[in-house]
Amino acid sequence: MALIFENESTCSICNLILNKSRPYTMFPPFMGNKKDPMFIFSDNGIHNDCLNNHPFGKMALLYREKYHEDIGRLQFKKIEDLKKCIPFGLLTSDLKEDLSKFNFLTLGEDDLKSWKEKDEFVNIVRRFIQEGKWEGLTEFNYLDYLISKVTK
Repeated sequence: MALIFENESTCSICNLILNKSRPYTMFPPFMGNKKDPMFIFSDNGIHNDCLNNHPFGKMALLYREKYHEDIGRLQFKKIEDLKKCIPFGLLTSDLKEDLSKFNFLTLGEDDLKSWKEKDEFVNIVRRFIQEGKWEGLTEFNYLDYLISKVTK
């Protein structure tokens, strides 16, 4: 969940200070692509009225719920070694993108041998990157990381 310092942190929509005088909502880090419209919500605090008035506000709430469901599934799935867990998270909020079918997928490294969609996933991710649709927060590229995890 976002780390908010009241009277210091700002709303990622209006850039005004977050504090008790105006109710706000926090979001977990569910989107790592700076080019995706959901990025403005990810790992941020947002005034409730800003959220309610934003054209993607309702969608952001749905993705936050989906993120929490995904985390909950991880807690109940038997994972013997967390280093072998590959959570995909929200890769794109554009449901017209082929990549969206892999949103919130969680695999174990042991699942990769029988994963029939591996080649399709790798091709879609490479095309997504090549078309310039992904920009990470840092030089670390999460999509490249996912390719390396599923192809090793």
